[in-house]
Amino acid sequence: MTSILELKIDGIGGPLQVRILRKWKHDVRQYETWYLAVEKFADVIQILGQRTNQSYIESILNVSQCYNISDYSCPQLDKYKKFLENEFYIDVGLKSVIEPIPDTITIPKTWFRFVSKSHLIQLGETPPYYRGNDDTDISDYIPVPYTVPFTTKQITLAFYQRSGTAPKQMGNHLCYSY
Repeated sequence: MTSILELKIDGIGGPLQVRILRKWKHDVRQYETWYLAVEKFADVIQILGQRTNQSYIESILNVSQCYNISDYSCPQLDKYKKFLENEFYIDVGLKSVIEPIPDTITIPKTWFRFVSKSHLIQLGETPPYYRGNDDTDISDYIPVPYTVPFTTKQITLAFYQRSGTAPKQMGNHLCYSY
């Protein structure tokens, strides 16, 4: 099996086992369907099904399911498509082999990305991970329990809580879960 770290820009990828965490369509480019996938080493990558391949890929890939994907290319991302640290994405199509595999505990079911306030501004105003699959807002709330000195009480502090369309900073970092 190949891992995401072994993939290279403009290369052909070998078999990769992933779980699909999220699916979205770009507001302007409706001919693109994007997926966020995680592998067993907790690395993530964007997967794209577009144009003639779009309906085929949408019929096969389902959120929360595990797949073995092979025979795909890894083109370079441009700044309008990129929201992960990867410099490339997986481009799947009609010739790609996509096989469902049984649900496994070795591939994570969630993935977290901690984002600093300055980095959030660089990501843009409404990245795709702000919205749910049905374009509703996602509420993310990460509690951090801590004990106040000289007391026996435990207090919960929220790093980040999202309400409406404007994020609220409640600590040094924001957190998004998928």
